[in-house]
Amino acid sequence: MLTVESVVPGGPADGRLEPGDVLVRLGGAVVAGFLPMEAALDDAVGRRVAVCVERGGVPLAFDIEARRPAGLASPCRPPPPVGLPLCELIRRTAVR
Repeated sequence: MLTVESVVPGGPADGRLEPGDVLVRLGGAVVAGFLPMEAALDDAVGRRVAVCVERGGVPLAFDIEARRPAGLASPCRPPPPVGLPLCELIRRTAVR
């Protein structure tokens, strides 16, 4: 179960989602974990996505634009440090 912790002021979910909302569906699919949510948002960048939440036990539905935040390589993943590709960072981390 995913719960909204905070909403970015001026972001696409501002005025729609609230802290404490429980994410039920994203793009029509049940989302039970962070990684599936992240993948669904990555795939929907630039489009509107149906978001269904429960707030105080009441189901609510919104269409929210999936945007790529400024400075990020994806909606949820920061880019690797300059000069090292992500696969090299993973390999170096795994070797340590």
